[in-house]
Amino acid sequence: MAGKYECPECGRRFIEQGAEKIGFKCPNDEHCPDGHPEDVELTAIKFEQDQPIRRKPTLKRTAAAAKRRRAAEKVESEDTETDGKKAPAKTKKS
Repeated sequence: MAGKYECPECGRRFIEQGAEKIGFKCPNDEHCPDGHPEDVELTAIKFEQDQPIRRKPTLKRTAAAAKRRRAAEKVESEDTETDGKKAPAKTKKS
């Protein structure tokens, strides 16, 4: 992960590439409040590594959901038949 830096005076945050471009000093432009000192060193932001990574729970597939899906597929297949007649059964060729 890229390093992150923050100005202790105005609270603006920068990633490592942006902080390097401005020489690790707060730019003191129109985004800074009045009375902001000129040469303020940016400080690195520390992150807690002890926090566990939260993962999205997996999708649970249940027997009831599978049964509903099969019933919906059956209804769709009956709707697509022509003339309201059942399709002829397939025969085995020997």
